[in-house]
Order: sequence, then structure tokens, then C-alpha cells
Amino acid sequence: MKTLGKDEEALHFYDKAISLSPNYAPVYISKGVALSDLEKNEEAVICYDKALSLEPDSANTHFSKGLCLKAMGKIQEALCCYEKAIRIDPNNAGAYNGKGNALIKIGKIEEAVICFEHVIRLDPTSVVAYCNKGNALSDLGKNEEAIYCYEKAISLDPNSLQVYFNKINSLKAMGREKEASDCIDKIISIDPNCLDAYYNKGHTLYYIGKSKDAVDCFEKVIALDSSYVNGYLGKGMALKDLGKNEEALDCYEKVISLDPNHSLAHNSKGNSLDQMGKKEEAVVCYDKAISIEPKETLYYHNKGNTLKSIGRNKEAFLCYEKVISLDPNDASAFLKIGDVLDEMGMKEEAAVYYGKALSLDPNYAGLFAKKSLEYTGKKEEVMSKPSGLRRFLDMLGCSRKKRENS
Repeated sequence: MKTLGKDEEALHFYDKAISLSPNYAPVYISKGVALSDLEKNEEAVICYDKALSLEPDSANTHFSKGLCLKAMGKIQEALCCYEKAIRIDPNNAGAYNGKGNALIKIGKIEEAVICFEHVIRLDPTSVVAYCNKGNALSDLGKNEEAIYCYEKAISLDPNSLQVYFNKINSLKAMGREKEASDCIDKIISIDPNCLDAYYNKGHTLYYIGKSKDAVDCFEKVIALDSSYVNGYLGKGMALKDLGKNEEALDCYEKVISLDPNHSLAHNSKGNSLDQMGKKEEAVVCYDKAISIEPKETLYYHNKGNTLKSIGRNKEAFLCYEKVISLDPNDASAFLKIGDVLDEMGMKEEAAVYYGKALSLDPNYAGLFAKKSLEYTGKKEEVMSKPSGLRRFLDMLGCSRKKRENS
């Protein structure tokens, strides 16, 4: 009954069997599996507990209970179940795999890798184990090793789309965009209507500067699913790169009509408006993006850049300071404040911020050399003056202390 997918109907028969044989553990296990398939995990756990009360040494039942507990977010309890299963049956590959996945959830990635290696030793043909090991290695930043695992999984199952996607992520992390694009083409050859493949290909082409080809991919995404908001967003970003800002705006408007709280769409709309010279309208878009996602530093950067470009330096300063309050290690924000102060003729005060930017990112050294700035000894001198930076803050109408507490 259950193999036909009729889980609800199967439950009726399991209940009937239990009424006839209340101490028969296998029927509780079968009912638990059916309930789990219906995502009724709490009820499934009750069935597995009853089965374990009758047959406490069933490794597979402990494993099945662990799967339900993990689905419920009870990771530590799930781990206990997997470990019990392994103690009972040290060759239970499923329990090692479950334990590995649970360990990833609590950040114990190295231990998870060891579990997946156990699975591979027990079952060298396990596509899932190689894929999971690859995922864990990728989380550790060991993408070369992860790719080896994904390739092994693909050799075992050449049609496993998810493994290709995982391999693509590792290739992109290593900057190997061409190989990532080849993987995407492989997915499309397997499934010509795979929306995620076209979306990934579009993004890959966009990031390697092939925006025209990227537009074609995003249009395919939209053709496959006209409600897929990120298809429109990707197309808009590629069109902007091609200088087609009016068409890009249409894409962003479509995203916003489908999802009014899509902060990145509002931000991207602002970028196109800025490029079209519609600076004030751009600022409104950035403000909308900020209202939706107030901790995203990119939006403050973009708003600050636009404000600075129209001479509203005091407001730009506040945008960049907000970035620093959210991310004190954002070198570019210190650099931009330095530029604002420099434009206002406050050279020594600018030097403080340039110096901080340089300390965070030595790659700015060449830029600062061109400005012929001297950093050494400036910070204490500037901050000790009653004028200088403090005077600039007073001009803004709010002290540094007040801003930090807001």
C-alpha cells in the first residue's frame, strides 16, 4: 500500500494491524515511515519509540527516528539516535550519513567529513556519500577536494543534476568560471528545461562580461517561469551592463510588481537611474532598499556615491559612516569619507580616514601615493583639534557619539 504512495490509506491498515497485534514492532515501524513521508514527524517518532520499546536493538529504527528528529530541528537528539544505531550496527551506512548531516548542522564539519568517509568505505558506490563529503569539504573551503568528490559522484550517476550544481558552486568559488559554464551546459543537455541551469548560466556569463549572452539565458528562465523574479533581476543587471537602462528599468519594475519588498531590485533600479543621470530618483530607490534591508551596507554605499556625485557631501558622509557602523572593517567606506573630506579641503582630516583604509587594505597604497598624503602622526593631531573633524561633525548637526547610539 505504501509503495503506491497512498500513505493516508496505508495508515488505516497499519492501525488495524496494530489493533490485532499490538506487540508487533514491524507494523509500528511501517506506520512511522508512512507518517514521516507525510511530514508528520512527531507522530512518526511516537511510532518508532513504540517499536524500540519492543525491539530496542533495531539499528534501522534508531536511524529512522533520527531522521525525523533532524527534520524537526532536534539535532542533538537526532545525533544520539544515529550514534545508538552505529553502536548496534557499526556497518550501518545510513546512520553514518545521517550523523554526518547532523554534524554539519551544528558546525562540526571536520567530524562530518569523517562520517561520510565511513559511508564510502561501507558503500563505495554511494553517490549521496560522495556528494555530502563534497559539500562538507566545500564548507571548509577545500574546493579542489570537493570537486574530486563531485566528479566521483558523477562517474557513479552521470544524470545527477544536484551534484553538477554543487560542483558548479565549488568551481565558481575557485574562479573557474569556464569550467562552471561547461557543467551548466551538461545539465542543460540532460534536462533542456532546467530553469536553475539557465539561471546559473546567465549569472556565470554576466560575471565574465558576456552580458549579451547572459540576457538570452535570463530570457529563457523567464520563458520557463514568468513569475521567477530573479530571472527578471538578472536580465535587468545584464541589460544595464549593456547600457540599456530603460529596458533594465522595465525588468526591475517587473520584479517589484511581483515582490514589492525585493530590496536588491530597488537598489538595482537606483543604479540604472543613477547611470541615466536621474540622481534624485536613484536616491529614493536606495532609501526604499534600505528601509527593507537596513543592515545591507551595499545600499548605503550606493546612496552615498550618488549623493556625493551631486555635491551633497554631508549626507554622503553620513551614509559611509553608517557603513562603518555596520562593518568597521569596510576599507572602501573609510576611503570614501576621506574623499569627501578631501573635496571639502580638509586634507589632514582626510588623511586619518585614508590611513585607516590603507591599514585595512594595503592595495590602496598606490592610490594614496598619488594623492601625496602623509599619514604618519596625523591621526592624533587631527582628533585633538577643536576644529578639524569635530568641526565637520558639528556642521552635520550631530555628534559622533549620538550617531553611534542611534
